[in-house]
Amino acid sequence: MTDREWQLLIKTAVESEAWPDLDRDLWPRMRARLTIGPAPSRWDFLLLAAIVVLSLVFPDVLLHLFYHL
Repeated sequence: MTDREWQLLIKTAVESEAWPDLDRDLWPRMRARLTIGPAPSRWDFLLLAAIVVLSLVFPDVLLHLFYHL
């Protein structure tokens, strides 16, 4: 097949695809989801607790942690 035949084949395939119309606007729902944000998981709290405990047990580690952040 030549390039021209491929272009024609792709063009007819894409044009024949019927794109459905949406019943409602999805942007308000998406914006609401973005403003709420994800809830912190238990792993987030576990990591925070481990950092706090390690900083209390080994205070020098806190300086190294700040250096890497």
